[in-house]
Amino acid sequence: MSSKPCHYGVNCTNGGCTRPHPPERDENLKAIAIRKAEKVAANLCSFGNRCTNKTCTKAHPPERDVQLQAKENAAAIRRAEKAAAQETARQAAQAEAIIRRAEKADTYLAEKSKTPCWFGSECTNKLCGFGHPSDEQLCFASSV
Repeated sequence: MSSKPCHYGVNCTNGGCTRPHPPERDENLKAIAIRKAEKVAANLCSFGNRCTNKTCTKAHPPERDVQLQAKENAAAIRRAEKAAAQETARQAAQAEAIIRRAEKADTYLAEKSKTPCWFGSECTNKLCGFGHPSDEQLCFASSV
């Protein structure tokens, strides 16, 4: 500790100052600490951890931020699950529509195949959906 007194004397607020100070300085430091504590206490949010106002300017315990983040994460998970369920429902509706169209196409092709092809057994169209005589029918017809 230096023998030369502190330049700021009673008004010195540096708690780590190693120079000698008048005895009133300790009382001043206590009063400053009390004023700081009162200022912090006056700025505390009355809801504490239960405060859900994201724009609240008052002081909160650190756990509040963790709780708010957990709530936001849970809400994001719920939104994602809802979106996934909606997407699944949309895909299921699309699949049902495809199945209905396929069933209509099958019905159409079945009806179309009852109509005989104009070219009959001479037809060369591999995708022709009209009815053609089978080889057995041709053999049976030629033997008569």
